[in-house]
Amino acid sequence: MIQLGEWLPDQADIMNSGVTVATNVMPAAVGYHSMNGFVEYSNAASGTIKGIFAAKDTASNTKLFAGDATDLYQHNSSDNDLDSVGKVGGYTLTDSERWNFVQFGDYVLAAGGIGESIQQFTLGSSSAFADLTGSPPKADFIAVVRDFVWVANIDSGSGRQPYRCQWSGFNDITSWTPGTDQSDFQDLPDSGAITGLVGGEYCTILTERAIFRATYSGLPLVWQFDKVVSERGCQFKNSVCNAGNLVFFLSSDGFYAFDGQKTSPIGSERVNEFFLKDFDSNYDYRMSASVDPLNEVAMWSYTSTQSPTGQPDKIIIYNYVLNKWSLAEVNADYLAPMFSA
Repeated sequence: MIQLGEWLPDQADIMNSGVTVATNVMPAAVGYHSMNGFVEYSNAASGTIKGIFAAKDTASNTKLFAGDATDLYQHNSSDNDLDSVGKVGGYTLTDSERWNFVQFGDYVLAAGGIGESIQQFTLGSSSAFADLTGSPPKADFIAVVRDFVWVANIDSGSGRQPYRCQWSGFNDITSWTPGTDQSDFQDLPDSGAITGLVGGEYCTILTERAIFRATYSGLPLVWQFDKVVSERGCQFKNSVCNAGNLVFFLSSDGFYAFDGQKTSPIGSERVNEFFLKDFDSNYDYRMSASVDPLNEVAMWSYTSTQSPTGQPDKIIIYNYVLNKWSLAEVNADYLAPMFSA
C-alpha cells in the first residue's frame, strides 16, 4: 500500500515529504478519503444566497432560514420551496454585504450590514421578519455572548463606525440604550476596522491588525477588553469561522487559528503560498467560511484566478484535529453549517 503524505503545495516537488496534489478529497489519518458531492436540498431563491442559518424551536423543530440581496426565506419541507419571510419592501444588500444570523432563545436575529435594520423572527409565532425594536444599530456582524446580543462595525444613525462594538441589555434583545440594563458600547480605535465577531462565554473581536477578547466582569464595567494579539489581525471579513472557542481566519500572510489566548499559523510552509497565488482578491467579498464539526474541518470557498466569472470555484479544507489540508474544485457561492428538518 502506498502511504500518501500530507498536502504540501508550498514545498518543492523534488524531495517533498508529502504530496503536491490532493484535490476533491478530505484529509484522513492515513492519506485521504473521497469528498461527497453537493446535493440539491431546496428549490432556488430569487438571487445568490448571502446567508444560511438553522434554528430549533422549543419543541426541537428545525427551521432553516436563508437570505439573498433582496429577501429572507424559510425552507418549506412540504414542497422544498424557499418561502419569502422578509419584511414588506424587502432589502438592498450590496455585493460586499452578507446576512449574519444568531438565535437568542425563541428569536432569530439577522444583521445585513449598515444599510439594513437588524431583523427579528420569533420562532413559533412569526410569519415574517421585522425590524428589531429598541433602536439597535445597524451592523455588519452579530453574535450572542453569554446573555447579551453583540453587534460590531455599526451605524447608530450618524454613519459607519467601523471600530465600534455594542451590546444589548442583559437578557433583553430590545434594550440598546447605553448605560441601561448593562447595555453599552466600546470603541477599539487603534487596530483598524472590526472584521469578525465570535460569541460564546466571551467575545472574540477580530480587527484588521489585532484580536481582542471581551470578558464579562459585571457592573460597573460590565465587560473587560483585552488586546490579546497585537502582531496580526484578520484582513478578510468573510474568512472567519469557528469550532467552539477555536477561531479560524485569513490574515494578509495566510491562515491562522486563535484559541482565546494566542494565534497559531496553520498554513505556513504548507498552503499559504499556494492559496495567496491562487486566490483572486478582487472577489474577496465572495469568500465564505464554515466549519463542518462532523468531519472536523474548516473550509473556505473562494474565487480562484482561473474562475471566468468571479464565482467562487474552489474550497480549501483544513482538518483541525489532524492538522492537514486538501482542496476541492467545486462551485460554492456560500458555505454554512445546517441541519435538515
